[in-house]
Amino acid sequence: MVNINGILKTISYPLLVNVVIGFLFGIFDLSNMNLLFILLFVISHLLIGWTAPKFNPDTPYFSCYISTVTFNFLNYLAGTYVFEFYILESPDLVNRNMVLSSIFALVISTVYLKVIERKGEKYA
Repeated sequence: MVNINGILKTISYPLLVNVVIGFLFGIFDLSNMNLLFILLFVISHLLIGWTAPKFNPDTPYFSCYISTVTFNFLNYLAGTYVFEFYILESPDLVNRNMVLSSIFALVISTVYLKVIERKGEKYA
């Protein structure tokens, strides 16, 4: 059974990290937006892939997928309504981003679970 509280915890860590990294980029006046977007993508989906099995040990892959889709949806909403990026105009770009982020987070979850399994620990 999926633990909704675990999914919310899984999403809250990357959101907090995104705010902190964005704040640091703004304070130090680093204007390289490509680096910022790549850094935020990798770190946030790495955290989703790592924390989803920790907070939902019964259904780690499903919770990782749902967390990734929810996190991307929140990013699309923020980009559309807060920053006025018209992200949803290009369905191909949205599809590629959803697939890439889901695969990346699921690969991180798989690697995390295999490492924990090899150590002989339970991932709960």
